[in-house]
Amino acid sequence: MKLREETTNENIEVLIVEDSPTQAEQLRYFLEQKGYQPFVTGNGVEALLYLKDHNPDLVISDILMPEMNGFELCRKIRDDENIKDLPVILLTSLSDPLDALEGLKCGADNFITKPYSEPLLLSRIKHVLLNRGLRKDAVSEMTVEIFFAEEKHLIIASPFRTLDLLLSIYENTFQKDKELKQTNEELRKKEVELKTLNESLEEKVKERTAEYAAEIIERKKAEEELEKHREHLEELVKERTAELTKANQHLRQQIEERKRAEEEIKAQKKFTDNVIDSLQDTFYIFDPESGKGIQWNKTLNEISGYNYKEMSEYPPLHFYPPEEHQLIEEVVKTTLEKGRATVELNYIIADGTRIPFEYSTVLIKNAEGKPRICAIGRDIAERKQAEEALRESENSLTAAQRVAHMGNWDLDLVKNELRWSDEIYRIFGLKPQEFDATYEAFLNTVHPDDREFVDTSYAKSVKSNTPYDVVHRIVRPDGEVRYVHEKAEDMKDETGKTIRSIGTVQDITERKEAEDALKKNTAELRKMVNLMAGREVRMAELKEVIQKLRAQLEETGLTPVADDPMREAGRIATEE
Repeated sequence: MKLREETTNENIEVLIVEDSPTQAEQLRYFLEQKGYQPFVTGNGVEALLYLKDHNPDLVISDILMPEMNGFELCRKIRDDENIKDLPVILLTSLSDPLDALEGLKCGADNFITKPYSEPLLLSRIKHVLLNRGLRKDAVSEMTVEIFFAEEKHLIIASPFRTLDLLLSIYENTFQKDKELKQTNEELRKKEVELKTLNESLEEKVKERTAEYAAEIIERKKAEEELEKHREHLEELVKERTAELTKANQHLRQQIEERKRAEEEIKAQKKFTDNVIDSLQDTFYIFDPESGKGIQWNKTLNEISGYNYKEMSEYPPLHFYPPEEHQLIEEVVKTTLEKGRATVELNYIIADGTRIPFEYSTVLIKNAEGKPRICAIGRDIAERKQAEEALRESENSLTAAQRVAHMGNWDLDLVKNELRWSDEIYRIFGLKPQEFDATYEAFLNTVHPDDREFVDTSYAKSVKSNTPYDVVHRIVRPDGEVRYVHEKAEDMKDETGKTIRSIGTVQDITERKEAEDALKKNTAELRKMVNLMAGREVRMAELKEVIQKLRAQLEETGLTPVADDPMREAGRIATEE
C-alpha cells in the first residue's frame, strides 16, 4: 500500500463500493465536490479486481451487496498482505448491534449508519485518514471473546482499530440521538400547531355549516334553473344529434369518394407503369444522395440483360465504364442545379458489350420533397453508324468537289445566314473566319461590274420561281479575278414564300479562258481564209489550223461551249 504525506484532498483516492447506482453517484458527487478523487465499483468482487491494479487511500463500502458483501470484502482486504492496512469505512442501513460486532470481526475501521449526514461522513473520512499512520504502527492484534445476545463472539483486532470503530458507533448513536431529539422537538411544535389548527377548524366548520344552509336554499333555486337548462340542453342535444347524423353521412360520402380516388390513383399508377414499361426508350429513376436505383422499366431489363435483383443491388455507376464516371457526376450536379441535362454515354450490358445511349435527365421530387433524378435513354447505335456514314459521305463529297472545283451553298433567307462548303472557300480564296456568312458578304466578293447582274438575277429567280443559273466574275482578296458558274433552286413555306435557296458554285476560269482563246482563233481563221488566194492553199492552211486547235482542246480536256471552229472552217471552205 502506498503512503502519502499530503494533507490536501486533491491527491486522495477513495474507492466507493455500492450496488445502488443512485447512492453511489450521490456519494461520488459529494466526494468530488470536497476535492477527493472517487472511483465506483458495484460489489466486493469488482472492488478486489480494482485493488489489484490500484492503490486507493480509503475504501467506503456498503454492507448488503450481491456476490460479495461489505463484511466479506473487509476480511479479504485484511487477509491480503499488500493492502491489509487500507482503511475501510462500512455504510449500512442496518441497525442491529450484531452488525457492529460483525464489523469488529472483519476488521473495519469505521461504521456509519444510513442515512448518514454528509458532515458526519466527512468527519469520519478525515479522522480515518489522519489516524492511518497510527493504525499501522499500533500494537499487534489481540483476541477478545465477548458474550452478546446469548452468543459468544471471537474478535481479533488491534486495540486502536477496536476503539476507533466503537467511537464511530458511539458517534453514530450520538448523532442519531441528536437527530431523534430534534425530531421530537419538531413533533412537539407540530402538535401545538395542530391543536391550534383544530380549534380554528372547529370555528370554520361552524361558519361553514351556516353557509351550507344558505347554500342549500340557493342550491334548490339553482336546481330549478338547472332543470330548465337541462330541458334546453336536451333540445340542443336533439339538434346536435341531427347535425352529427348529417355530418356522419357526409363523412361516409367523403370516405367513399376517397376510396374511389385511391382506386383511381392505383389505376393511374398502374397505367403509368404500363406506359413506362411500353416505352422503347429506357426509363430509370435513382436517388442522387444514396446512389441507388428506385424504379426502371422492362425495356431497360431487356436491353441490359440484368434481372430485377441485379438492377436493385448495383449502383448506377456500375453500368458505365470508369472513364465516364466523372462525366456522370457532372451531369448529376447539373441536373440538381438546373433541373435537366443531356449526355451521351456507353451502357455496359450483362455480357460486357457497350451500347451508346443518349440520355435526357430531369429533376423530380418524391412525396417527401426529396430530390430524385429521372433518366430517359435512347439507343443511338444506329444513329452513330449513320453519322459515321454521313461523315464519310461528306468527306467523299468534299474530295469530289475539290477535284471538280465545285462547291455547294445554303442560304437561309429568314435568318440571312449563308453556309458554304469548304471548296467554295477555296474558290473564293477566303477562310471561314474572314467571311460574315451573309448574302451581302457574298455580293461583296462579286466583281463590281457583275454585282448588279448577279443580285438582279437572284432576286428574279426568287420572285418568279425560276432556276438561278448565271456565270459571273469574282474578285479574290489578292485581286485575282476568277469566273464561276452558279446554279440554285428555291424552297418555299406553306404560304408559298421563298425561305431558303440551295445551290452550287463551279470555278470555270480555265474553261472560260479556253473559250476566249477559241473565239480568238476562230476570228483569225476567218481572216486567213479570206486572204488565201487559192482553194488548195486555203485548205492546207485550214487543216494545219484545225490540227492546232484540236491539240489545244486535248491539252485542256474541255469541250468548248462556243461554236466549233472545225465546223466553222468547213462552212467557210464550202462557201469559198
